Amino acid sequence: MDRLGDLKQTLPHNLAQARGFDVEWVILNYNSQDELATWAQQELSEEIENGRVLHAHEQDTDVFHMGRSRNMAFRIATGEFVFNVDADNFLPDGFIARLFEMMKEVPTRLAAARSSRLMHGLIGFWKHDLIEELGGYDETFFGYGLDDRDLIERAKKLDFGFRTIGGKPSKVERLGQTRHVKWINYKSKVHLRQMQEDNRDIMMANLKAGRFKANEGRPWGAGKLLVNFDKEVILS
Repeated sequence: MDRLGDLKQTLPHNLAQARGFDVEWVILNYNSQDELATWAQQELSEEIENGRVLHAHEQDTDVFHMGRSRNMAFRIATGEFVFNVDADNFLPDGFIARLFEMMKEVPTRLAAARSSRLMHGLIGFWKHDLIEELGGYDETFFGYGLDDRDLIERAKKLDFGFRTIGGKPSKVERLGQTRHVKWINYKSKVHLRQMQEDNRDIMMANLKAGRFKANEGRPWGAGKLLVNFDKEVILS
């Protein structure tokens, strides 16, 4: 949400990194108010037409929700393997090649991340496993913090093959703007540390109780998306 300034910098680099690989980039426009849709339609028309980019626009919310937004992106993606890349990440050289090697080595139940501790929003799974076994990101989490960690810990409990890709992505430099934008879009007075503590409590309670599939009994990644500016898709 409202990360056009980041995408203008990172997406050209990441598209170039993916040349030679069968990769579809899903831009989940979570009702951004920064002209993201206009920019994408004007600047990415060729990539959208050839299937390298898919623009999915959620137009009904005014509060950012990390889990729901990522779940929507994963669900609308057409590939068999889904991998999250935050808008402010420049992928390092060789990162996509290493990921494809892992996909060959572990053709099912793979949990891949940049590292075992600092994931930087770089985390992926076979789409079928993410949906059927893990239930996506836990949408009871609030705000910012531990979403990736929770997903990996649940995958480990289900004996997924966990692999680290390595490499250190560089970040867009904004002199603290990223966190500022996040706080505005969460529209919450809860401090980051409290968000993380609350989410950690949810994670630990679920792991202790053996609840390794999130969002059981309720819709997740659900809502209406306008795909590539002219196709309405309902995720129920």
